Amino acid sequence: MSFRFKEGDAVHVKDFQGVTHIRTPFYLRDKNGIVRAVRGAFKNPEQLAYGQDGLPQVNLYSVEFEVAHVWNDRPTPKGSNKIYADLFEHWLEPTGRKE
Repeated sequence: MSFRFKEGDAVHVKDFQGVTHIRTPFYLRDKNGIVRAVRGAFKNPEQLAYGQDGLPQVNLYSVEFEVAHVWNDRPTPKGSNKIYADLFEHWLEPTGRKE
């Protein structure tokens, strides 16, 4: 299976509306991050939750986000603070920039 993204790629988390069972935190939707690791391909948990077979498998990535970007309406602690989330490829799109 080929991977759309690689480590260091800048990505944007899509803001799907009306989705029922998801594995992507709401607070990360419509945010930009950096792929830090390619985790592999796994059965789609959004399909498995409804008794489907989860196939075809989907790629999973560890994505890093800056706390200040995610919580832009709140004060953030001093220092370099990051949020890491494992997100499936169908939730991600390229931003067109590199780290």
